[in-house]
Amino acid sequence: MAAVGPDSHRLDTIDVRNSIGWLTAVVHDEIQDDVYAGTFVFVSRLCDGVKILSFDHGGVVLYHKRAGGRALPAVGTSIRM
Repeated sequence: MAAVGPDSHRLDTIDVRNSIGWLTAVVHDEIQDDVYAGTFVFVSRLCDGVKILSFDHGGVVLYHKRAGGRALPAVGTSIRM
């Protein structure tokens, strides 16, 4: 997992195949933070997918992006759109 912001945390291994409820529990139990207080970014072990857990007015939202077998670019890498 990678997190962005002044209160960033890093966990060694996270299985991003799990559901929104499990990732919410990881934020609460392992990071010891409130899921409603920020945005949490989980990167897969092979860096080919990312899940973003965030709070919206209607509740917790989970965004999921897969890179289609390619590794995601490194942090700070510019991406041509």
